[in-house]
Amino acid sequence: MTLSVGASSQDGGDLSYQWFSNTVNNASEGTLIPGAENASLTIPTDAPGTFYYYAVVTNTNNSVNGVKTATLNSQIAQVTINPTYSIDPIANQTAPELVQGYTSSDPKIITIKNSGTGSLTDTAVTLSGSDADHFVVTQPDAALAPGATSSFTVSAKAGLAPGTYAVTVTISATNLTDESFYFTQVVAAMELPAIPQQTNGIAGNRQASLSWETVTGATYYNVYRVTGVAEYELLDTITATSYTVQNLTNGTTYGFVVAAGNNGGLSHYSNLIQVTPAAPPVFSPPLFQQANEAVEVIVNGKAEKAGILKKEFINGQSVSTIMVDEGKILERLKAEGENPVITIPFTSNSDVVIGKLNGQLLKLMADSQSIVVLRTQQASYTLPLKEINLAALSQQLEAGGELVDIDFLIEVATLNNNDLHKVKETISANGLAMVGSPIRFTVTAVSGDSSVENTHFSTYVERSLQLPEGIDPSKITTGIIVGEDGSMRHVPTKIVTINGQYFAQINSMSNSVYALIWNTAAYDDTTTHWAGKSIHNMGARLIVNGINENQFAPDRSITRAEFAATVVRALGLKLQTSQNSFKDVEQDVWYSNFVQTASAYGLINGFEDGTFRPQDSITRQQGMLILSKAMKLTGLRGAESISSIAKIHYYNDAEHVAAWAVAGVEDALSGGIVSGKDSRILAPQADITRAEAAVMIERLLQNSSLINETSK
Repeated sequence: MTLSVGASSQDGGDLSYQWFSNTVNNASEGTLIPGAENASLTIPTDAPGTFYYYAVVTNTNNSVNGVKTATLNSQIAQVTINPTYSIDPIANQTAPELVQGYTSSDPKIITIKNSGTGSLTDTAVTLSGSDADHFVVTQPDAALAPGATSSFTVSAKAGLAPGTYAVTVTISATNLTDESFYFTQVVAAMELPAIPQQTNGIAGNRQASLSWETVTGATYYNVYRVTGVAEYELLDTITATSYTVQNLTNGTTYGFVVAAGNNGGLSHYSNLIQVTPAAPPVFSPPLFQQANEAVEVIVNGKAEKAGILKKEFINGQSVSTIMVDEGKILERLKAEGENPVITIPFTSNSDVVIGKLNGQLLKLMADSQSIVVLRTQQASYTLPLKEINLAALSQQLEAGGELVDIDFLIEVATLNNNDLHKVKETISANGLAMVGSPIRFTVTAVSGDSSVENTHFSTYVERSLQLPEGIDPSKITTGIIVGEDGSMRHVPTKIVTINGQYFAQINSMSNSVYALIWNTAAYDDTTTHWAGKSIHNMGARLIVNGINENQFAPDRSITRAEFAATVVRALGLKLQTSQNSFKDVEQDVWYSNFVQTASAYGLINGFEDGTFRPQDSITRQQGMLILSKAMKLTGLRGAESISSIAKIHYYNDAEHVAAWAVAGVEDALSGGIVSGKDSRILAPQADITRAEAAVMIERLLQNSSLINETSK
C-alpha cells in the first residue's frame, strides 16, 4: 500500500518531506520513519493492526530575507492491516513401498508452517476417500503463531492386501482455507508358496494320515476337510508335512486339501486327498482249512520251491494264499541281478488269491527293481514293487514303521454276491453290457490288527482279465473301473492272445474293481466321415461324447475344456475334485474336475494371467503340446533324435510354430499322433476339430500299445 501527499511552494522554495507513524490518531509526536523522505510512502503490511501516518512538509527558500523555512503537517492517514491465514503448500506425498505381509509401516512425517500473519487455531488433519480407513493419521499442534511449524504423521495400517492405496489429506484451521494433498501407499504382492504336491492319504482305523512334499518358501500349512462344493473346514495350521485326522467314521469317504502359507498368504488348495477309514479286517474262523504245502515261485522263468500255499474258506469265499519264502527268494535274486520278474502262480481256482510278502523282503525286492506277477486262472496282476509306497504305508501301522513286522498282501479277487450286484446295477444304469466277471485288485499292508491300502500308483500298472470261453473278443469294447460311489470310467484296454487264450490287458494308475463291457457308438453325421471309425471307437470306449444323442458335429472346433476332458478320459485318470487352480474355471461347471485333473497330472498349464480360457477353441499346436505331455504318462517315445526333430522342418509353415510349442509339436509328430493338414502344411495355429481330436487320441493310445489297432 502506498500513501502520498500533495504540496506546492508559492515562493519558489524547495519542498522536502519526512514521514511519521503513530499509534494514535494524532499528527504530532509521531515516530520518524527513517528514509521516508519522498512525497509518497510505501507502508508495510506484514503486521496486522491499525496504524496512523502523516508527513511533515518543509519549504526552504534561502533567497528571501528573514525566516527561510516553513513547515506544515499533512492530514492523518489511518491504515488498517487485516491478518492473513495461510500455510506453506504441501506437495503430494508417496510413502516407501511395502511388501505384502508387512506388520507395520514407518509413519511419514509431514510439516506444517504458518506462512500467514495471523495465528492459526483449532488446527486439525482429516483423511477422506475410499481408502481412508486403511490409514492412520496423528494431529499437529492446534495453535500455530505466524512463522511457527508443527508436524503430523500418516501411515498405512498393517496387513493391507497388495495394491495401490490413495487418500486425500486435508489441513484445516479457523479462518484458514482448507489445504489438501494426496498421500499414496503401494503394497507390492509377495510371492505366494506353490501348491503342495505329491499329496498322499492313507486310511487307518477311524483315521486318515495325510502327507505332502515340502513347499519352498512356505512357513506353515493349513489342513482342511472338504465339507461341500467349494466349502472347506480348517482342521489345523502346522509346520510339518504330515498330519493325522482322528475320530473319523469307518466306511465314510472323506476329502482333504492342504494349502501352503507364508507372510504373503496362502497358495491354492492342493489336489483332493480322498480317504475312506476302515476297521482292521476281521476274518471269520475258517470253515475249511487245508494243510500248508510248498509250491513253486518263478524267478525270471526259473521255478523254485519258494512259496507256502495255504487254502481256506472264509466269509463264503475260497481263499488261497502263497507266502513267499524270504531266504530262498533273496538267494535267487542275488543270482538274477537287477529287474527280476517274480511270478506267483495259482494253479487251482479260488475266489480270492493272495501273494504274501514280508515288508523287509518287499523292500529288498523293490530296491532291485523287481516286478511281481500274480497269476490266477482268471486274471494276472503285474506290479512293479517300486510303486508300493512302503514308507507311507508302514508309518500308519501299529508296527511303527518296522518292515519286518509288516506283511504286504497282493490280492486278486472275484466279487461277493452283494458287491457283484452293485457293479451290475451301475453298468446297466449307464446303458452298457457287462462281459464276464468283475475282478478286484488290491495291495494291503497288514500289521497285527491294523491295515492300510495302497490305492494309487505313479505310472500305469498292468492287469489282465481272461475272457470267458465262447466270448467273441471283438465284442469286448473296453475295460472300466467301477467305484464304490457308483462312478465309472474308461481305462485303456487291449485284447491280446496268450498261449491261445484271449485276455483283456488293462493299464491303470489305481486299484479298484475292474469290469469288461460291450458298447457301441454311432452318430448320424459321422457314418461316411473320414474320421468316422475313430469317432465310433472313441465313443464306444466312453472317451468322446456327441453334442446330442444322434449328432457328433465332427467338423466343429473343439474347445480347450472339451479337449482336456477327452485326454483325461482317454488316459483313464481318476477325477480330482479340489478347487480349480484357474480363475476362469468355476467349480460347478461340467468340465471343472477334468481341467483340475489335467492340471494335477501336468498336462495343462493355462496362460500367464492365471486363466485357462476353457471356451476358446484349441489350436493344433496347443493340442500337440498337451498330447506330448500325455505321451510321458503312456511311455510313448517322442522326438529323441535329430531325424525325429527334422520332421517339423519338412512342413512349409514350420516357422509358424510358436517357440513354446516346438518341443511338443516335435514329440507329437515323432510319436505318430499328428500329421499335417496335407503333405506339406502343418497349420499349427488352426483350430482342432472334434473329428481331429478323436483321431489324435486314438493314435496316442494305439501307438502307446494301450488299445488295439482298428481295422481300416
